[in-house]
Amino acid sequence: MTVTVVFTGPAGSGKTFLTYKYGKWLEEELLMKVAFVNLDPGAENVFYKPVFDIRSFFTLKDIMIKYSLGPNGAFIKASQLIAENIDEIFSKNPFIDIDSWDIVLIDTPGQMETFIFREYSNVFFNRLRKITRPVIIYI
Repeated sequence: MTVTVVFTGPAGSGKTFLTYKYGKWLEEELLMKVAFVNLDPGAENVFYKPVFDIRSFFTLKDIMIKYSLGPNGAFIKASQLIAENIDEIFSKNPFIDIDSWDIVLIDTPGQMETFIFREYSNVFFNRLRKITRPVIIYI
């Protein structure tokens, strides 16, 4: 079973950079097939090329405009939208064919209280547990 590592932590703690450097090391030193996943709709730049990027569904800016929300409200709404679109999200790579990867690295939003501590995130993690063995790393 493919292992999935979920990087969590406060904004500015280095989750995106660690996701990139760890994945690059796994690819180059251990010759592993790594799937990078970006679940941060507010990320303007990521160092890695995501196999799945939530920004292909929506961005934080899109949510703020569409729902007249500030940044924190938009992150909460993003968690809800992930839950509402869970079937479509899990029909995409790397989730649809997770066993074709050696490891999946998931980069999460820095506003973790708006993502991890919401009931909507349970929908994502419960679905993830059905196909892989997730490990959560707090930075």
